[in-house]
Amino acid sequence: MDLKTRLIEKLEENGQRYYPLTQWAELLGLTKQDELERFFQTVRELEEDGVLTMTRNDKVILTKDAGWKTGVLSINAKGFGFVDLEEGSIYIHSSGLKDAMHQDTVLVKPKTYNDGSSEGIVVKVLERAVTQVVVETIRVDGKLDYVVNDPRIRQKVVFTQSDLSRVTEGVILVAKIVGYGDPLTIKLDKILGYKNEPGMDVLTVLAEYGIEPKFPQEVMDQVEKIPMEVREEDKKGRRDYTDRVVVTIDGEDAKDLDDAISLKKVDGKYHLQVHIADVSHYVRAYTPIDKEAEHRTTSVYVVDRVVPMLPQALSNGVCSLHPNVLRLTLTCDMVVNPNGSVDTYEIVPSFIKSNYRMTYSNVNKILDHDPQVTKQYEEVKDLFFLMKEAADAIRTRREGMGSINFETVESKFKVDENGKVLSISARTQDDAELIIEDFMVLANETVARHMKWLEIPSLYRVHEIPDKVKLQEFSKIL
Repeated sequence: MDLKTRLIEKLEENGQRYYPLTQWAELLGLTKQDELERFFQTVRELEEDGVLTMTRNDKVILTKDAGWKTGVLSINAKGFGFVDLEEGSIYIHSSGLKDAMHQDTVLVKPKTYNDGSSEGIVVKVLERAVTQVVVETIRVDGKLDYVVNDPRIRQKVVFTQSDLSRVTEGVILVAKIVGYGDPLTIKLDKILGYKNEPGMDVLTVLAEYGIEPKFPQEVMDQVEKIPMEVREEDKKGRRDYTDRVVVTIDGEDAKDLDDAISLKKVDGKYHLQVHIADVSHYVRAYTPIDKEAEHRTTSVYVVDRVVPMLPQALSNGVCSLHPNVLRLTLTCDMVVNPNGSVDTYEIVPSFIKSNYRMTYSNVNKILDHDPQVTKQYEEVKDLFFLMKEAADAIRTRREGMGSINFETVESKFKVDENGKVLSISARTQDDAELIIEDFMVLANETVARHMKWLEIPSLYRVHEIPDKVKLQEFSKIL
């Protein structure tokens, strides 16, 4: 048993008895110099992690025994904040924030008043969330000054370097935080440009969230070594689906086509294949591309552009299921009965050659019997009616099992050549969008079931049972 575990267990055994550090060392039987040095180092680490707390007279207790809580801080533009805890949230007045910043993980000391209200003060910042700031250069009394773009950051800023000769009024800067407190000590990282330049508002938002459009050079060097076409050797050990009619269905402006569908009906059952681009063939674990993708976690869509998780040579190239080219895939091959249940399935490495790059708009027009679009896709039009038939069966089964459909509205922006927003409209979700959703959900369910049977650990999105009181209140609204 390591020293951290032993110390925590000893503290728990002794309840809320406050002993000096030296006495805890004695209780653990630590007397030698090297043992004591390791003990004091362990205490410092546990204190940094918010597990232990030192009292004013140098006695140590478990933080939970002191009634202190750990949570994520959300700061309002007006200066106050809330810390999100498992049992709710606690209000933090601006005077109780210390040097904590928005989204920091903090240790909070709660205080309850006679009227039942409560608030807290930040005792310590356990983990910093903000590591860089976006700063605008302004002129005050004839001198250049700097103001943080995010109104939730209350601190003033001071640059470490004295030479900012390239910086003039109206310039937007990105700076790394090298020292926390008030003021923040920052170091110039890069100059974004002038605040009134087209698209600067989008670049500013990306920088505030730490989203970097450019990839590190070592990532791009690795991309250069990846073949951008499927070779004969790549097809070995993979199932050939090139004899099937395969289609992709995406938005009109989509570039990364990462899923495709093939479907036919045999003896009253739907033989459905969901093909997913096999990115793992090209992005190996622990390589620079993999580490950068882990850091980014997702592609980010903002107004008129996308900041991809993978370099575009991959996401829009060899890992995108463009028509009439061979692509490596992972296929969930399912036989679905008329009731929408999966009778049998296989999950296999594969390769495909997509026949049609369809859009949601055109598939919806075919399903609505638009004569012009139907004529354009005469050879494949029946496939989309078969897709709707299969998707209806799948959805009916899922809803019969208690699935809830949440209607959310996603915005679509129309911009001019300078990135100025001309109009905002709601993205529609018609039959074509629902078909793809139903097929993808079914494939995900099948893969999840397969992994469970194989006892392979996986991540699941779990929606906890709603609070009974809140559910009753919600039912009154309905």
